Amino acid sequence: MQPASLYELLISLALFLVLWNLRTRIHPEGMLAMIYLVLYSISQFFIFFVRDNIVILGGLKQAQVTALVVIALTLPVIAYLLRKERLNPPREEQAAATPTSTATEVAG
Repeated sequence: MQPASLYELLISLALFLVLWNLRTRIHPEGMLAMIYLVLYSISQFFIFFVRDNIVILGGLKQAQVTALVVIALTLPVIAYLLRKERLNPPREEQAAATPTSTATEVAG
């Protein structure tokens, strides 16, 4: 029997460290939460191979099936957030891209 709880603890700590480092670099609002959902679901999918639970569907356990469903539902949300950000960049980027009118008025 494998120490699945220990694996979960270590993976959760690693996931926390990764997300903590990404927190200031991830731009679309809500993207960090979506990354967490995907990475946590992936970790659960693999951890449940070592757990002794009942197989329900095609050799997979219930938590693995749930993880696949969560991933399948989260990926379109990530695509939506990325597309939304590409079409409507944050206001700070828009302000930096357009020159201010006061600088051109003073020069002219």
